[in-house]
Amino acid sequence: MAARWESVLQGYDVSRFEGEVREDLLCSICHDVPKDPRLCQNKDHIFCFAHISRHLHQNSHTCPVCIDPLTPETLRRPTGFLKNYLEDLKIKCDHHDRGCPDVVRLEDLRRHVDQCGFAPVMCGNEGCGTEVNKSDKEKHERNFCQFRIAKCHDCGAIKASQDEMKESIDAMKQFQAEMSAKQKEMNVKVDQMNVRLFFHLRLYACL
Repeated sequence: MAARWESVLQGYDVSRFEGEVREDLLCSICHDVPKDPRLCQNKDHIFCFAHISRHLHQNSHTCPVCIDPLTPETLRRPTGFLKNYLEDLKIKCDHHDRGCPDVVRLEDLRRHVDQCGFAPVMCGNEGCGTEVNKSDKEKHERNFCQFRIAKCHDCGAIKASQDEMKESIDAMKQFQAEMSAKQKEMNVKVDQMNVRLFFHLRLYACL
């Protein structure tokens, strides 16, 4: 398979590399390009560090290939030609299946993957949960996510208009209250005039 997520115990799939990879430099346990490689102390058999560590812990303190004595303390890191050879291997990005076209030196893989725009991330909008490429996250959240919050480009103008309208309504309510008070005052005066007129009429009738 082209690119995959390697577990902690798995080496790098040979099919991810450009060109041929020497078979004698593959992990003697998983038969992939060794991840964090280690050598047995006598005959330079090569292993992924996680694989050989598990072997030594679960089985015996011997090299699984040559059966020479071997302990975690006597494992050696590659040096010289072997170290340079492995570090210079060209490998596809971990996110090749997600569209990343980059091929990098094995030594630079982790740095590249940490910065890769094709890395999967989750949409940050509440309720979404969609997995997108890191480089597409902002665009997805702003333009395509169904849970996005619409951005108001004229919020300032709308707020000002709302405040102005509120002031107009308040002024209208105050005007109505004043008119109502004047109407009541006028009604009282009318009632008073009616009373005076009534008494005047009765007085005139008695004459």
